[in-house]
Amino acid sequence: MVITSSDPLPTHLTSLDQRFLWSENTKTWQPTRRKFLTGIGLAAVLTACGGPTDDSTDDSNSGMIDYSWGAVSARIPADPKRVVVIEGRGDLEFALLAGYPIVATRSGLGFDGGLPQAQFAGMLDAAAVTVLDSSDTVPNHEQIAVLQPDLIVMRVNAWEADWFGNEALTQIAPVLQVQVNTPGFRRETTEQLTALGRTLTMTSWMDRYDAAISESAPLVASALTGKKVAMITSQAAASGGTVLVWTNQLGTGVAADLGMEVFAHNPSDSEGFIEVSLENLGMLEDADMIFHQTTDPTTVAGISTWERLPAVRAGHSYIYPPAYNNGLVITATSIAEFLTASVKNYADTQH
Repeated sequence: MVITSSDPLPTHLTSLDQRFLWSENTKTWQPTRRKFLTGIGLAAVLTACGGPTDDSTDDSNSGMIDYSWGAVSARIPADPKRVVVIEGRGDLEFALLAGYPIVATRSGLGFDGGLPQAQFAGMLDAAAVTVLDSSDTVPNHEQIAVLQPDLIVMRVNAWEADWFGNEALTQIAPVLQVQVNTPGFRRETTEQLTALGRTLTMTSWMDRYDAAISESAPLVASALTGKKVAMITSQAAASGGTVLVWTNQLGTGVAADLGMEVFAHNPSDSEGFIEVSLENLGMLEDADMIFHQTTDPTTVAGISTWERLPAVRAGHSYIYPPAYNNGLVITATSIAEFLTASVKNYADTQH
């Protein structure tokens, strides 16, 4: 089970987080494993909470709909009342856009077990939302079951890799798999929420994103015409001896919408990035600005090939927030605002 190419860094990593370990063999972050909840233990919790069991009757299907998008199909509540989000990343964003009543989420964005913030700041009621145990890769299924959710939301690739115990989760409540992990956020946002008939919040956020792009494009054109930006993941520089240069990520797509010329940008690249050794970092010497995603900026500090890059020497390397690693239109809007603020900083230094 590995983090997919379109997800180069699990954003819920912190410098003290041992749930993911870097693999030198595969050049990927691989989750550690915790023993899954046994079927007997989960059944006991479900019975005590009145959750789904093998004795469920047809009455439990009232108000259910058949959802289908891409390769995903699920029978889920049309109007869920208690929704649990598994990671607190793009899956949380989807639930917010859908207008679901969220009762719990994991702290999956590197917030040390707290309520997700960054692009989600102010969107969750701390008094109403339980922050689930986020200390291990596999969630605490007993804790989820006790909350008696009627819907669980998680990312498609997390489901496909079975990172979080699919069998146990489906015993608790129906699971909705959502795609939030590719650069095509506009299509993914629109098509999935339209399939659910939940587009009101999505529409306002699309308008906000388009406004952010329109307002910032003149600044970008003025400051960066004839210049290039590079976007990379620098997390493994110290331990793995490489960086990942983004070719087709959510961030590169937003940067292109703003009118930036992104180094190595290739919207048709299904891999999403190219791996570059530290010895070859000179390939980024033509970049006037570098955005590097990491939870630990010290991973590149003192590396000679990094320090020699013109953008780094000039103070034009910027930490790309790991919380923006994947998502939909809310995250894309925050990325646009972050990139715009960085360009303003860059422009101010040119006078």
